[in-house]
This record gives sequence, C-alpha cells and structure tokens, in this order.
Amino acid sequence: MIVEALGWIMIALIVAGLGKQIGKILFPVIVGVVRLLSVSLICYLAIIFSWPINSIFYGVAFGLVITGIGLGLCMLGPDWKDQVSQKTTLST
Repeated sequence: MIVEALGWIMIALIVAGLGKQIGKILFPVIVGVVRLLSVSLICYLAIIFSWPINSIFYGVAFGLVITGIGLGLCMLGPDWKDQVSQKTTLST
C-alpha cells in the first residue's frame, strides 16, 4: 500500500515537473504524505497494542484534520493566492 502511494506521489511530481508547476503541487503532496504516514502509524499502534476500534477512527479523523489544515495553508501560500483572488474577482 505504501509503495503504491509513493508511486502515485512520484507520478504527480513528474507530471507537475513537466508543466513547470512543481512548486504549486509539492506542498499538497507533502501534506498527503504526512497524512498517510500519521494515519498508518496510529492504526499500526492500535493493532499492535490492541487499542479499541475507536482509536482507528480517531486516527483517520486526525488524518482528515491534517489534510484540511495543510491544504488550507497551501491555499493561503504565495503559489495559490493569485489564483484564488482571480476566481473571487471573476465570480463577482
């Protein structure tokens, strides 16, 4: 599973690199990797230490919080700020 995820990450970075947009996609990909690793670690620990099933759901919820905060911060960064302001200007 992790090898497949790393393969998809490499494909995303290669495709972004072809379009010279690697700066715009690098941080969202890093957020996805951090989410994958944190959820995997929490779920692995839940299985090893026989924690209740709720801990797995908490791990998945924690991963979603990481995704929300991380991608929100990416949208506020300089790479995405121009596109977000253009879309709000065009929709008014």
